[in-house]
Amino acid sequence: MNPETILWTRVLLQAIWDLAGIRLNAPPRDIPRLQRFARAWICSKDDSPGSFVWTCTCLSLDADTVRRRVFSKSKAELGALSASELIEGHSQLKGEQKGPRQIEEVETTDEPTPNQYLYEMQQLHSNS
Repeated sequence: MNPETILWTRVLLQAIWDLAGIRLNAPPRDIPRLQRFARAWICSKDDSPGSFVWTCTCLSLDADTVRRRVFSKSKAELGALSASELIEGHSQLKGEQKGPRQIEEVETTDEPTPNQYLYEMQQLHSNS
């Protein structure tokens, strides 16, 4: 796997974990804000560099399929997701829904730009 693929796979995976509120290195008070930014990034239809759609395209993943699967999985299933599973296509994102729906897909008008989410993610994860 080339370094760019590894980078964007990890960005996508961290966004999924941020949305689920798991595997976070951020202070507890910052988690709701990080979850809001991750949700807005994943729900965005923007396809500019650094966006969810652009990231999925770079990884040869269909953004709508990934989005649907993320919102249909439980926190436990999302927590078990690994970078290698995500990129190799054997991930739980492609399987049937197992267990209760834990994350709700919502429309948001407070949509950060891709760079805002990436900046927030970097700041919150590095400051803990």
